[in-house]
Amino acid sequence: MKKIIISTVIILLMATPALATDFNPNYIISDSEMLDYNSMTLREIKEFIDGKEGALKNYLFTAKDGLPAEAGTVMSAAEVIYDRAITNKINPKFLLVLIQKEQSLLTDASPKQSQYDWAAGYGCPDGGGCNDRWQGFYKQMNSAALQFYSYVTEPHLYKYKAGETYVFTNPYGTINTEDITVTPANNATAGLYNYTPHVYNGNYNFWNLWNRYFSRFLIDGSLVQA
Repeated sequence: MKKIIISTVIILLMATPALATDFNPNYIISDSEMLDYNSMTLREIKEFIDGKEGALKNYLFTAKDGLPAEAGTVMSAAEVIYDRAITNKINPKFLLVLIQKEQSLLTDASPKQSQYDWAAGYGCPDGGGCNDRWQGFYKQMNSAALQFYSYVTEPHLYKYKAGETYVFTNPYGTINTEDITVTPANNATAGLYNYTPHVYNGNYNFWNLWNRYFSRFLIDGSLVQA
């Protein structure tokens, strides 16, 4: 009987959708979660990518994809993400969600080269073209990791700050188009708004993916991070 009860709880835990909780634009991810660079091993990152339908699992990156030319290295996406996460002290789970939010690389079975080149959307501001300086998957992972580490550890350098109140518009949406007032509760959430200054068609998408991939909900509705 005990085994049956435990199995039932596990099934319910896995089946409960992430959207059982309410989106809070003031608190999207904690500082500690964003900086948890030991959250996944290289093997776990590879298994996570392999478990998705995207072609990213089969792509090998070289100097033309932003890797240092002098190294002459060939790396998988999992190796690049793990390497840059550990080096720059950012959560590899965060980088995985970021590349899905920006370019759907975890699920796109036939991505264009441009999706790899601008995997994290780094250097691609709203209303402008992308800066060739940061082109390539490796550069995207490296620069995005450095950027978000700085958002958390050097918040005074950036426009949006924790504890201050801002009004965000949604110029790209067909629903949820009203202005939204946001007071970021922590540096990580403020950093997300510095990177993508939109609630919907932006940071809501990140929150949705983060909870879909890396959060679980207990029967009482409480949140447990995976």
